[in-house]
Amino acid sequence: LKSQINPHFLFNSLNNVYALTITRPDQASDQLLKLSDILRYMLYDSNEDRVPLDREIKYLKNYLSFVQLKDSSGMDVSFDVEVTDVNLTIAPLLFIPFVENAFKHSQIEDIKNGFIHITLNSKGNQLTFEVENSIPSKKYIKDEVGGIGIKNVQQRLEILYPGKYFLDVINTGNTFRVHLKIEV
Repeated sequence: LKSQINPHFLFNSLNNVYALTITRPDQASDQLLKLSDILRYMLYDSNEDRVPLDREIKYLKNYLSFVQLKDSSGMDVSFDVEVTDVNLTIAPLLFIPFVENAFKHSQIEDIKNGFIHITLNSKGNQLTFEVENSIPSKKYIKDEVGGIGIKNVQQRLEILYPGKYFLDVINTGNTFRVHLKIEV
C-alpha cells in the first residue's frame, strides 16, 4: 500500500529542479537536497514500521515545498504544526495520500479561490491531522489515475491502528476536509 505514491511526483520534481537551474540557479541546490531527502525517506525510512514524527513532518514540509515550487506565487497553502513531542512514532507515509489528493483536486492554481490548509497537532499520545482544500466550481480532471488513496489509508489504519483512530472525510460541495485522529 505504501508504494502507491503518485509516480508523477518524481518526474515533475526533476523538471522543476531543471527549470530552477536556469531561472534561479541559487535555489536549485537547496531544492535538489530536499528532493534527495524526500526520496531517501520514501525509499529507506518508510520501510520501518514506525518513524519519529519529526521525520514525517520534515518529509511533508519538503513535499509541500516541492509541489509549490513550480507555481508558488500567491498559492494559499499552509501547514501548521503544533506538536509537543516530535519523538512520538507513527507509521510512515500515512498522511501523504491526503495531501496529494488535496493538490490533485483543489485546483490550487486558482489564486482567487483555491486553497489547501493542513494542520498537525498532538496532545499526549494523540495526533490530529487535518487537510482541507477548495473544490473547484467547474469539474475537471488533472490525472486519470486515482481513486485508491483514501481507501488505502483506511486499510492501513485498520491494520496499524485498530480501534485507535477516527477518520472523517467531509465533502461540503465547496470544500473537502479530512479529519484524522490517531492514538499512537
